[in-house]
This record gives sequence, C-alpha cells and structure tokens, in this order.
Amino acid sequence: MVDVVDADPEVLDLAIEGQVTGEHLIRVTERSQRPLTDAQYSTLAASEERIKWFNLKLSADLDGVKWLQAGNRVGTYRFTSDDSYVFVQVDPKVESADVFRMLDRTNRSLRTADDDSELAIGDRPVSGMFLQFFATRTKAFLERSYFRTYRFVEESAPGKVKGRPLIREYLLRNIPQGKAHILPTRHLDFTVDVFENRVIAYTVQVASRLVGTLGLSNNADLRGDLQACSRLLAGVTPTKITAQELRSYRHNRATKHFEPIHQLCLTLLENQTVTFDAGDRIPFAAFSLNMPNLFERYVAAAFSVAIGASFIGDKRSLEFPTGFGGKPIKLDGLAVQGLRRVVVEAKYRTLDETDDDLVLGLVPEKHVYQTVAYSSHEEIRARQALIVYPTWEPGGQAARLSVPITDFGWSRGDTHHLEVRLLGIDLAAPFQRLAAAVRKLLEPLISVA
Repeated sequence: MVDVVDADPEVLDLAIEGQVTGEHLIRVTERSQRPLTDAQYSTLAASEERIKWFNLKLSADLDGVKWLQAGNRVGTYRFTSDDSYVFVQVDPKVESADVFRMLDRTNRSLRTADDDSELAIGDRPVSGMFLQFFATRTKAFLERSYFRTYRFVEESAPGKVKGRPLIREYLLRNIPQGKAHILPTRHLDFTVDVFENRVIAYTVQVASRLVGTLGLSNNADLRGDLQACSRLLAGVTPTKITAQELRSYRHNRATKHFEPIHQLCLTLLENQTVTFDAGDRIPFAAFSLNMPNLFERYVAAAFSVAIGASFIGDKRSLEFPTGFGGKPIKLDGLAVQGLRRVVVEAKYRTLDETDDDLVLGLVPEKHVYQTVAYSSHEEIRARQALIVYPTWEPGGQAARLSVPITDFGWSRGDTHHLEVRLLGIDLAAPFQRLAAAVRKLLEPLISVA
C-alpha cells in the first residue's frame, strides 16, 4: 500500500491518471515519441486533420511498431473515433513553472519580480496547471477590481415604462407587429453587465467547461476558484466573445486596468476548442499552447525591458515587402539606435552545448540563412543580428552570447559587414535577472560610436 503522505505528488498524479484513463492516456513531451497500441493508432489516424493542427505526427516502423511524435504545441487533446477515444497530453520540455513565468510576463500581468515566487508549481501537466493559474489570477483580480459604468438600455416590456419613450420604434415596429400595448423606452443604467466584465465571465465559463471535458473535476481547489469567480461576476452575462473580437478591443483610461486580465483571457480563448453552440455535440476537447510563439513573445518582453524604446517588438511594425511578389518578411524584433540596427530572430529549439559556450557549428543552416536574408533587406540593412535560443539551467548564466559569424555582408568592403551571433537565454532565470543580463550583453552591440 502506498503511503499517500510521503508519496511524490507528481508520481501520485500519474498513478491516478493511469487508474482513471488506462490506455486511453498517451503522455509525451515535446519532440519525444511513444509507441502506440493498435487501438490508439486507429483512433488517432481517424483524426488526421486534427493531428496536423496540433502539430502531432503518426509514423510506423518497418517491423510494424507505430509511433506518435509530439511537436512544439503543449497541452491536452481528446480524439474520438466511433468506438473509442484517446487523450494525448504533451508536456513542455521546460518546467511548467517556467512556462507560466513566460505567460505572466508576456501577458503583462506581473508587476514585480517578487511574484515569481508564486509560480513554483513544478513540472506538472500544463493544461490543468494553466486552468488553475487562470482561476487564481482571475479571482484575485475580481476581488480587488469591481467595474461598473453607465450605458443606455432599451426595454420593451408590457406594463413597464422607464426612461424616454421611443416614439419612432413604437410607430414603425410595435404597432405593425400588433404590440400597441407595449411602449419601448430607453434609459441610462449603472451596471456591471458591460463588455469588460463579459469577457471575463465568458472565459470563466470556457474554463469551467474545459475542467469537465479534460477530466479535472476532482480538483476541488480549481472548481472552488472558478465558482468564486462566477459569484464575483453576478449580474454579468457571459456573452460569447471570440479571440479576434478581444484582440480588436481598445482599452481607454477608465478600463486600462483590465488589460492584463484580458490578455490572460485571450490566451485561453486562443487555445481552446470547446464550443457552446446550441445542440452542438462536442466531438473532442483540447487546450494547447504554441511554444514557439510564446518564446518569441517572451524574448520580445525581455528585450523591451532590457533596452526600452530602442527595441521594436510590435509585429505590425516589423513586416517588410519583397520585390518579387512573395510573402513579406516578418522580423521577431529589431533594436534601433541611431543608424545602428540589430535584427532579433527567436528560435524555440534546443541547441547542443559544450561547457559554457554555444556551439556555432550545430546551428541549423536555415536559421542562419534566414537571419542573414532578413538583415540584408533594403529597408533594414542591419550590422548585427542575433539568433535567440532557449536554454535551461537553474542557477546558471541568465544569458550567454557567442562569438560572431562575420562571413556575411550587404555591400562590398569591410564597412558594412554583418555579424551574426547566438544568444542563449535561460528560461529558468527570474525575469528581472534575465533582462539585466540581456542589457549588459546588448549595450556594446547597439551603442553608437
């Protein structure tokens, strides 16, 4: 019998998962593989398009062994066939705590470095931990920020007259519809049922649905936090809001404090596939995070803090046309100081290392050539370029810079040559320490002589 008091929580979680789901659960890590049973393979093969969308890959050896290979999306996916289902859980190759540090910083919901201490959640499945992370952050926000505002409300109910009568609507709509006994009115109301709160209410509803469909209902803390959020949002209608609608919304001075929590809501709305359409059967449920995209945003956040206004991280300002009619190039970042420019390209990929030196010879050629091509664009003409890769070694250097590759240039002579360097940033390092290390390494590169 296992002593529950002394058992490793992670081992205990895995044991419970195995008891509940059996062979229905496939747990892999980014870029890892796992052999499949025939039943698992059949269920997954029936969902080919979803397999591709989640960046998973099915393959088979000559001896008949079937494999599932994970890509750079982490999360939980539920695939169904006519007679079975399979849960695929892809864990990040870095600790979940590091993932949420990245999320917190890119969503601008952290204000001080001290908050990093709240994220020591260990190497746990990212889907359940994200929902707990969302519920905790949302509950804390609602407990300290209660927003009401004035809005015009139109009512058209029998025996109810409040505010200014709408004569035009009465004549053109109600009377022709045989509703002469109903007088439509318009009045000003002070209410909590506004867009800013509806975004949160709908996202809480999405999170609650995911808790059920991803098999997390036995997590009492998670359910309790989500129920507390619902109580704090009493009177708010959880109207369906898409990720695109939320991205298009612009905060004003009165609603600016909603921006961090809305960014967190956006992360959930962008990465879940649960629908609420009436009568629609949910064929599968999923939550996933695109780790390369998250890494790009984290790099941009670190550079922005490190060098301030000298860094351009807005993708809309980093798109440049190509003269041959192809797709425009899009930089991940650009540091500008006077006439000096440094192109920043973020690559979420593990590099082999020797001691404390980044190994230049093991950098994929396509990464170097892409960066060189971008740097030599007519509208950029950078003198320096950085290819940023993730590293993870708790307690090690927060950032490391390689020696330059100096074999490229965008004009003849030595005056306009291009130096390409590798920059490794430690995802386990506290953000403020990382930003300080990046600032120290970048200052010589962007300083104008």
